[in-house]
Amino acid sequence: MSRCVGFIDLYRKSYVLPMWSDFDVWFNPDGSYNWQYADLRSEAQVHDQAQYTGWASKSDAAHLKLESPWFLFCKEDVYFQWTPATWAQDDVFEYLAVPGTSEYKYQNATNVNLMLSKKHEKITIPLGRPLVFITPLTERKVIFRTHLISLDELQKKKTVFPPVALGKYFALRKIRNKREAKCPFGFGK
Repeated sequence: MSRCVGFIDLYRKSYVLPMWSDFDVWFNPDGSYNWQYADLRSEAQVHDQAQYTGWASKSDAAHLKLESPWFLFCKEDVYFQWTPATWAQDDVFEYLAVPGTSEYKYQNATNVNLMLSKKHEKITIPLGRPLVFITPLTERKVIFRTHLISLDELQKKKTVFPPVALGKYFALRKIRNKREAKCPFGFGK
């Protein structure tokens, strides 16, 4: 693998989002499940099984959305591909970080959706384990920079839309795009 061009390029062109705390999920005989982060602060959400009916709706599948402590901001309208880091897992059949695309101009969350197999009694994701690759979908050079900011600064800067507010996300994008539109004749901003 260390000489595989596809593997090397994935590292060169991506940012790896790692697990920020040790994390355990326990499955109960009745099909319910519980979880705990070692940091005792991080949170997760459950999506109802109706949201993935027809895909992973078997009784042995469970969902968790891990609420990441990191937020990404991008001044340009660039999309990023999320690819699961399955090679980093001890057992690729324990869980799947769901792939997708996202942008960070209009929303900033980096929450990770996981599909979990209830066939295991317990699943552990250790601190530092890569969860996903975040790869810019552009030919332009994208530079990742990290900043530590206060919670007050973060609250002022971030935009997070709960699933029920998807319409607000699209409305905000439309408003911002109109504001940033330039006159085709070069007048104004």
